[in-house]
Amino acid sequence: MIYIFDDRVVKNDIKWIVPILVLPRMIMNVANVPFGPFVTSTCFFCVFLFLFRYASFRGLIKCGPLLLWGGLILYHCINSYLKHVPTMRPVDYYHALKMYCAVCIYSYLFCVDLKSTSKYLAISIFLWLIMACSISGFGYSGGNRLSGEMVVAVSFGKYSAMLVVCLTYYAAVMKKNWSELLFLSIPSAIIIFLSQTRNAFGMCCIQLMGFYLGVKMKGRVNVSAIGRVLFLFIIIFFGITFMLEHTNIGARFQEKKSLNYYELKGLATGTVFDKIAGERLIYYVNGYKLFLNNPVTGIGYKNYANKSGGIYPMHVEYMVHLCEGGLIAAFLFVSFLYCMARNIIKKGYDRPAFILLASTFILQIFTSAYSSSFGQEVPVLIYGLLIAAGSPFVSLSGKHFDQICCEKKYYRVVIAE
Repeated sequence: MIYIFDDRVVKNDIKWIVPILVLPRMIMNVANVPFGPFVTSTCFFCVFLFLFRYASFRGLIKCGPLLLWGGLILYHCINSYLKHVPTMRPVDYYHALKMYCAVCIYSYLFCVDLKSTSKYLAISIFLWLIMACSISGFGYSGGNRLSGEMVVAVSFGKYSAMLVVCLTYYAAVMKKNWSELLFLSIPSAIIIFLSQTRNAFGMCCIQLMGFYLGVKMKGRVNVSAIGRVLFLFIIIFFGITFMLEHTNIGARFQEKKSLNYYELKGLATGTVFDKIAGERLIYYVNGYKLFLNNPVTGIGYKNYANKSGGIYPMHVEYMVHLCEGGLIAAFLFVSFLYCMARNIIKKGYDRPAFILLASTFILQIFTSAYSSSFGQEVPVLIYGLLIAAGSPFVSLSGKHFDQICCEKKYYRVVIAE
């Protein structure tokens, strides 16, 4: 069955839905009000119920990737409950429901109007960063990284990278050029260097390269084009770190102590992976050892901290599912990624749009090796982007994925139920 998007109604809702999804927890932190995570989860749940009245929304959540995402979350919750994980509180099941709602909502909003959703997400995330910097006093902690009691440095970097992702698609839809996108990305770049999050820097490079090759080069990818953009990022990265090498920022970007530290702890793998994983190595090595204890069903969601002697909860998306959910959860997660990729390929995008979308998919694959989006609502907007790009729905108004970077004619669906 084909469903119609009533853009005249939903499009007007985007401007108030998106801020409700991004800003509440930060506003509550600034106001020093408790129960921020609970309020955030409630906002997602209420928006989900609000959108559920649309036949198009009910149709979208039946698509393959969202069914797999829902199954993955349901499995983790049931598995954790059956294993009696001590750190899994009743409210955590509510937060898990939020994670399902988040991906469904972002997928739908990107389907309805890519331009407006990207625009209001960019504005909301930028406001989030401003408020986060304000409550941290624009100060430093933990090795002089931009951080504070309420917002850690990793969050600054991750949200900055999400801002660049939203700006990239907004720039593609609005036919903005390469230099305009780089200018819009300056605030994110500054915050990333102040927070010293190398993962976020890599995410931004991947996304900007996709824009350069897909939009500026119009899909005409060649060795020279890739060489130029890589050279630009190398100059930016090493140029800034060279100027700051005698500061804590420069030391952080060039630090080489992780390998020696984990070798002394007996956590080295003896492979080249030791050098590139850095401080994430402990999660891979410990996680794999715990996975071997129960390879089929894992140790239970949110149980890594208990089993590993209190080490910070897993910082790697792949190991979250493999270690805590076993082979069953790992299979569901890989199937989820495969289904998203397959749908985008089947959609038959022109080369420029496909390159841009492929860069976002690669970005998520890269990010999952260094951080985890599972349990964090805003970073999963990338999943929403990819699911929307591969969905069978076509927007009746506004900018849809079929209009990115290409002149290909697209069809308009006509009917509801």
